[in-house]
Amino acid sequence: GHVCYHVDDAHVFTGDTMFVSGAGNFNTGTPAQMTEAFDKILGLPESTNVWVGHEYTAKNCAFACFCEPNNEEIKKRLEWAKGQGSIHSGGKGTIPSTIAMEKACNPFARIDHLSVMDFCGPCDDRSERMRLVRKGKDDWGKMA
Repeated sequence: GHVCYHVDDAHVFTGDTMFVSGAGNFNTGTPAQMTEAFDKILGLPESTNVWVGHEYTAKNCAFACFCEPNNEEIKKRLEWAKGQGSIHSGGKGTIPSTIAMEKACNPFARIDHLSVMDFCGPCDDRSERMRLVRKGKDDWGKMA
């Protein structure tokens, strides 16, 4: 399982659970467990800084644009992430994010939004939508 640390309503360290505009693999966990974890994280104040365990922001934003092609906030975030560059390649980096930004630009945080529901196809179960977004990301990654 993944571990998160919440500090003073100002910061959450999400490790491998939530990434900027993405999510970690479920590994031995279940879609229901990841949905529950996201629900807890997204219940924090919107101004909470989100400190993630890995910086995959540009790639995650590219998938988010694929998942939600009409989401203008995600398009802006992708351009911003490209401009910032990864800290690993000498760029400024893209961390931290905020709960508000993840609610706007993270398809794993948006499983109840119509655009993500359209991406998933007919499905009433939230955990199944979480699984379908993860499968979509995995399949997209093989094509990209």
